[in-house]
Amino acid sequence: MGSKIPYFLELHFPKPDYNLSVNDQKMDEIKVFYDKFSKKALQEHHYKLLKHPLLKDYFCSLIYTLLQIVKTPRIFIYLQITKDFTGKFFITEQLATMFNTETVVITEDVRKADLIISDTLELSTSCKSIFFLSSLKNYHQWQELIQIIQQILLEELFVEETSEE
Repeated sequence: MGSKIPYFLELHFPKPDYNLSVNDQKMDEIKVFYDKFSKKALQEHHYKLLKHPLLKDYFCSLIYTLLQIVKTPRIFIYLQITKDFTGKFFITEQLATMFNTETVVITEDVRKADLIISDTLELSTSCKSIFFLSSLKNYHQWQELIQIIQQILLEELFVEETSEE
């Protein structure tokens, strides 16, 4: 089919505009990578074909989707539990039951924490979010804590990253 293949693809596959409407740094990087790769790695006639806007859009969208699929959010939680000497262990195990331990990580470094769970009322001196857990068995507090963690995870997944390397 030669140079007519982009039009053939458009007949069989819907135009992948769902990711092309994304105007972020990652999509710009993908387009630059695609141009460099196709120019370097392919022979002249293949390069002309892959440079066609329909194919470029299709492959850039595909690459973007694949990168989003493998993107793993990670949030760090610091536990400041002093009232119950088994409290840290209990909270850690409950969170590990509900969330992937690679996604929700308990940290010993408060500076890395996205969320601090505490059983004492203290005012935050940093910009960290603090969740007050007065009882380890309080259903409503656990429900609220889970919602907060889910919200942080959603923000990690879907909010554009402003600083990339």
